[in-house]
Amino acid sequence: MSLTFTDKEKRIIASLIQEHCDSYLSRFPFARYPNEPLEQWRQVFSDPTSIPLPTLRQALGWQFGSWQRKSLASSYNKTVLQVIKAWPEFTTINANVPLQTFDFWQAHLTDWQHGFAGYSISSGVAVSQAGRI
Repeated sequence: MSLTFTDKEKRIIASLIQEHCDSYLSRFPFARYPNEPLEQWRQVFSDPTSIPLPTLRQALGWQFGSWQRKSLASSYNKTVLQVIKAWPEFTTINANVPLQTFDFWQAHLTDWQHGFAGYSISSGVAVSQAGRI
């Protein structure tokens, strides 16, 4: 069964979304997740072998909602350190194969609850390399 909408229904749905969008966006924690560094990181992460480790640390801090804090929560800090330690080895695998990337990080990140966020950063690298971002 497929849903079909008339043009009038589509406009009504779009206007309802637009009405409620601002109320949800106003609650978004932009201080924790600023947009500014994303474009710079997109360019830097297009070549994983040239990513400076401080930039990698910053990107992971952003991922964990700790942008520009002096210190992360211990569980996040542990994950960041594991990613930084494994990063040189990660750059040697074919990051364009999502399953291979997933298996790599699952093997290298012991705290998988937070480690998945680390994996998502590296899978973003693969997408960036493929030119899909």
